[in-house]
Amino acid sequence: SVQEVFVTTATTARIDGGSVGVGGALTLNATDTSSGTATVNSWSASLGLVGFAAAGAVATVRVAPATSASSSNATVTATGNVALTAIEKAKAIVAANGDAYGTGIAAAGATGHATLAPAVSAFVSGGSVTSSGGGIALKARYNASDAGANDAGVANSADAVAGASTGALVAASGATAVATDRGTVDAYVAGGTLSASGAITLLSTSFSAPKARTDGDGFGLLGAGGAVDTTATAAVSTASHMDGNVTSAASLSATSIATLRPDAKSTALAAGIFVAGAAADSTAEVVTNGALPTARASLGSGTISVGGAITLASTLTATAKAESKGIAVTLGVGAGGTHATARLAPVVATYITGGSVTSTGGAISLTSLYNATALGANAAPVANSADAHATNASGGLLGVSGASP
Repeated sequence: SVQEVFVTTATTARIDGGSVGVGGALTLNATDTSSGTATVNSWSASLGLVGFAAAGAVATVRVAPATSASSSNATVTATGNVALTAIEKAKAIVAANGDAYGTGIAAAGATGHATLAPAVSAFVSGGSVTSSGGGIALKARYNASDAGANDAGVANSADAVAGASTGALVAASGATAVATDRGTVDAYVAGGTLSASGAITLLSTSFSAPKARTDGDGFGLLGAGGAVDTTATAAVSTASHMDGNVTSAASLSATSIATLRPDAKSTALAAGIFVAGAAADSTAEVVTNGALPTARASLGSGTISVGGAITLASTLTATAKAESKGIAVTLGVGAGGTHATARLAPVVATYITGGSVTSTGGAISLTSLYNATALGANAAPVANSADAHATNASGGLLGVSGASP
């Protein structure tokens, strides 16, 4: 049994070219709530003298919306605040389960893939944006509040579960679950000129907690085997960057806040009278989305002049948790192996490159924080940001087991 769900949407609020003048505030809002869910259950039974039962379940969900609020090559003037806001709340949920039972041989497999790949952006590209009586704000949010807290509506926006169970004289089961988040979140000025009497702010926030679970059980009178593999990957890029010009503003800030929490768990159980084998592997990782930094705040080659403070800040809170369990029980030969990997390999970048940056009446500050407060204390929600556990047990006349975290 196979079910595939692909969601690709485009949600925009934009000004493309021309001239727009407003005697008050100007607001562009783009909000999307794309989601995909797939559930597959496969069951097979054989009661023949030498019966064979097989079951397979495959569930795949990919959610890849594009959400943006923008002004491109336009002349925009307002007497009040100017706000461009893009908000994405995306979910990908899969569950796959295969069960096979028979009097002879039984085999079952299940695979679940949940992938999020949104592109969320609020930007100005070319032209000019002027607020004569207020500020200018560009904001891009992905499953997060302005402060970076979870705003997805669920604990795990990418969630993959796969389970397989078998019972026969000879039984084998296998399951694979993969939860991946490769979103990009960007609030930026690619070119053009901004001017405001109030503050100019660029804010991007994201929250990602992909979760993957597998469970493989095999029960055979003669022999049984179970093997499972689980991967949870958070590769979200969150950036705020000013690459254009600012002729005047009360202050300027570019802030990126990202929270990444992948969680993977594998469980394998095998029981047979003569032979039993169980293998479990799990990987939870925080990695970059290609060459993009995980969290970035920067100024580019433009000319910046403001009256107050210029503040650039990148904050990343990241944890990775992986757990593998394998149990093989038999009266004869039992073997098992488990492996768990928790990997943190993000990039946090805050910088000024080229151009001219001037504050006539305030400070210029650049801050990068990774699992730390401004004073260097632990800002992660756990004591150990990368946490891997692997346990394995086998019992019989001859038992061999190994575990590697």
